[in-house]
Amino acid sequence: AVHTSFLPHMIRLADKAKIKLIFVRIKRRRDLRSNGPGPRLNQYISDLKAYLAGHRIPLIDFTGDQRIRIEHFGKGDHLNRLSGRNQCTNIRTEELKPLIEEAGDFDR
Repeated sequence: AVHTSFLPHMIRLADKAKIKLIFVRIKRRRDLRSNGPGPRLNQYISDLKAYLAGHRIPLIDFTGDQRIRIEHFGKGDHLNRLSGRNQCTNIRTEELKPLIEEAGDFDR
C-alpha cells in the first residue's frame, strides 16, 4: 500500500528541503527467472510507478534490462567482481546521469 507507507513522508521532506528524489529498482537474480516476480509484486510496482509519476519523481527500473545477465551475478544477488560490478555501474551511470544533471535545476 504505497499511500500508507513512509513514502509520502519522504516526498514531503525532500520537497521541503528542495531535494530531487530519484528511485532506482535494481535487477536481482530472481528477475532472471522465467516465471517472473508474481502478481502481487507486479501490482505493487505498478502502483509505485503511478504514485511516483503523480509526484513527478522518476523511477529507473533495471529489472527488465537485458544488458544485465546471469553471468554478472556472483552468489545470491551480489554482482561478481569480474564483469558484474563494472557492467552494472556503467549501465546505471548511463541511465542516471541525465537525471542527476537535471536535478541541478530543481524547481517544483
